[in-house]
Amino acid sequence: MTAEASPDLVADCVALWRELLGRDDVDADSNFFTEGGRSLLGARLVSRARTLTGVRVGLRVLIEAPTPRRFAAELAAAAVD
Repeated sequence: MTAEASPDLVADCVALWRELLGRDDVDADSNFFTEGGRSLLGARLVSRARTLTGVRVGLRVLIEAPTPRRFAAELAAAAVD
C-alpha cells in the first residue's frame, strides 16, 4: 500500500461491500472473505470498483487487501501509477 485513500473512496468501498455481501454491519475494516464473500462475488466487486473509479485492478488485489480501507488504498495507489 503506497497511497492513502480518501475518506470518500473508503466510504464507497464500504457501500460496495454492504451491497454485495447483503450486510449492513460492514465497516471499513471488515474482511470481505470473513464476512461471507467468495471469489465470484469478489470478481463482481472488482468490476464494480472499476466502474466506480475507472481504476483497473485484479481479483488478487482484493485477496491481498480484503477490507474496504485497504482495498481503497490499493485503488488509490493504482490510480497514481
